[in-house]
Amino acid sequence: MIFAPSDDPQHYRTFDATFIMVNGGYFELGTEEFPYTSKMQMTMHATRDSPSFGIYGSKMIGCRFCQLSMCGIPKTTTWTRLATTAAVGATEIIV
Repeated sequence: MIFAPSDDPQHYRTFDATFIMVNGGYFELGTEEFPYTSKMQMTMHATRDSPSFGIYGSKMIGCRFCQLSMCGIPKTTTWTRLATTAAVGATEIIV
């Protein structure tokens, strides 16, 4: 299964499933060389009575003897390390 991105940067795709089991195949949602550029929302659905797949459980993406690739657009760093511990109630921090 290969999800090809759209040329439209605002393209939004949804994928709903109870489970995905890839046995000896290939599942690709972008690669490092060609990242997935569209927006994707994957939602896994299950109830208490849904089947369980042994070590995989339920609401899962299982990969057995397969290749799985999920790479999106690289994100810029959204966090940093503090240079010193911030005291409780501090109004300034050192980064």
